[in-house]
Amino acid sequence: MTKKLAIIGAGSAACRYANAARNLGVETHCFAWSKGAQAADVVDVFHDISITEVDTIAQMCKDLGINGIVHTSEATMLPTAQIAELAGLIGNPVEVARRITSKWENRERAKNVEGLCQPRYWRVSDLNEIPELGIPYPFIIKPTSEAGKRGVSVARNEKEFAEALEYSANEPNRAHLFIVEEFMPSGPEFCAENLTYHGVNTVVQITGQFTSAPPHCLEIGHEQPARLSPEMRARVEDVMDRLLTAVGMQNGGSCIEFKIVGDDIYLIEVNGRPSGDLMSEVLVPLSTGYPYWEAAVQIALDEFQPIDKSKFKHDYSGVWFMNQYTKAIRPWFDDAENHDWCYRKYVSPTDGKDMMHNGDDVSYFVWHTTDKPLDFPEV
Repeated sequence: MTKKLAIIGAGSAACRYANAARNLGVETHCFAWSKGAQAADVVDVFHDISITEVDTIAQMCKDLGINGIVHTSEATMLPTAQIAELAGLIGNPVEVARRITSKWENRERAKNVEGLCQPRYWRVSDLNEIPELGIPYPFIIKPTSEAGKRGVSVARNEKEFAEALEYSANEPNRAHLFIVEEFMPSGPEFCAENLTYHGVNTVVQITGQFTSAPPHCLEIGHEQPARLSPEMRARVEDVMDRLLTAVGMQNGGSCIEFKIVGDDIYLIEVNGRPSGDLMSEVLVPLSTGYPYWEAAVQIALDEFQPIDKSKFKHDYSGVWFMNQYTKAIRPWFDDAENHDWCYRKYVSPTDGKDMMHNGDDVSYFVWHTTDKPLDFPEV
């Protein structure tokens, strides 16, 4: 009998789940409003309904014989957990889903994780409270509930703080709360690409990240595997395992951003869903040979098999996004299709526009090699 997967939300991640499920012969049912639904023509069955209609969707899942359920964003994680509980499907506990989408809650849970460092941080409901708290410059302001670097600003002085106030006023903030963090010392940034099944965590790959300078610290490029020593990689994997346990992750994909300063591992943030920016979707399969999104579907269906990393490929992959910060990489983009290392080149209809958030529609190229990583100009 054909297995059926419920997908909550209809954005780009829903399309990835639908394609991965199709590769496994799984029928997909997407629950979301039809307006702007990217996945409407990708899934097998689309149900036009608000994701807040938890009781109704749970009953529909029972009636349809749904075998598994996945969330597609921070905003869909809580209703997905609620539906899973009502429909008797595996997922994450409702309380875990409620707090794992909060950057503040994750930092609180990470306080006692051995081997993990954190900057000082504060929670405020009004950014005008910051001067009263005496928080020293420089600091970074983030909405507690958003992703894709939305609403993120670094303030190094009063002028930049005023600019951050203006910027945040026009950015989404579902929780209407902010976390203000001491700006961490400079150091390379990374992302751990993880899968969790019944509370057992596996770091599938570690991505090296290239980010723009303050104030918004956008992700402008990625490479896999990250250029870490075997000893540091083993340390990172141990710390990420403890951190995922501390925040309560039970099932599904996740990504954890962190920074290495000297010999210390600093937490940037925990995301209770697979990474975007082509990292988990394209780069992980290219660098390891492992079908990350198909595995995430198998977790939801309670059919996941333990990962044997000894069978992984040891290739190299990466992506660069063309924007105002990557002008030094532009010649590589322009000539990419003439090289064997070019896996994919995408030219945006608005090529050349500035990048404002992670995931914006900008031109990019994906590279892949089998013998050594490519070295690019510094950006």
